[in-house]
Amino acid sequence: MPEINYCCGTRYIAIYFKIMPTFVFKARNKQGERVEGKREAPDKRTALLALRESELFITELVPLNAAKPKKATAQPGSQTNGKWWWRANAKSLSLYFRQLQALLKAGTGLSQALSAVAQSAPSKPLREASLEMSRRTAKGEVWSIQMREYPGLFSPLALAMIRSGEAGGFLDEACGKLADYAEHDHHIQQVIARETWYPKMVIFAAIFILNVPPLVVSIMKGQPIGPAILTYLMGIGLPLLAILLIWLATSGKKFIMPLARHLRPLTIIIDQIKLLTPVAGKTVRNLAVA
Repeated sequence: MPEINYCCGTRYIAIYFKIMPTFVFKARNKQGERVEGKREAPDKRTALLALRESELFITELVPLNAAKPKKATAQPGSQTNGKWWWRANAKSLSLYFRQLQALLKAGTGLSQALSAVAQSAPSKPLREASLEMSRRTAKGEVWSIQMREYPGLFSPLALAMIRSGEAGGFLDEACGKLADYAEHDHHIQQVIARETWYPKMVIFAAIFILNVPPLVVSIMKGQPIGPAILTYLMGIGLPLLAILLIWLATSGKKFIMPLARHLRPLTIIIDQIKLLTPVAGKTVRNLAVA
């Protein structure tokens, strides 16, 4: 019987006696074809590295005798890793997915690509989320499942496209399409902001200017300046308060909508409220059709 150096650890003992665990893997080759099989290795990381050297994109890697993992049914934001209040605007998402597309198209592994964008992503939430997802994909976890833990960053559309890209072997193209979609969304937002800038300016000017004549008349009649100024401030205060409430409601909607998109019943209720709103409902319908 051969001598055993126990200082080497169980990993090297397993290699010495050739009693290594077996891992079952599912992957995609360079042509995008599905590949399934088994691989013996002292640990999961070694098996993952060996399969990557064979130019395979690993989608699943589990021990042979491991129980089948339960299907992920967690609700958005319920996981401890993701932070449900993290947000990213359309411009940041456009740059983020464009960087991923370039890296994946150049042949960079998914874990390495996520690690790279974690250093250069345009927003802090995207950088921290990418760093965490990079660590977990290096262990063989599926990217699209991890993205569910960040409902405020990734929409159901992004989850579906990344999932299809993983299944079909065209992950770089899926990232490119998401970048195009985010760019289009950002362009629409810029158009709306540009077209509504002049009406906003007119409304604010009207609030301040229309209350000036009563103030001037009061002063010319010899009335005390204090009460006249107070009346002026009250005249502009109520409209400004209404505008502030509208702005808070709009900001709250923007904050809630990324989470609402993951909950279909809530999305339907919000859409019905928007469509039933007088005047604004018709505009919302026309924008949706456009």
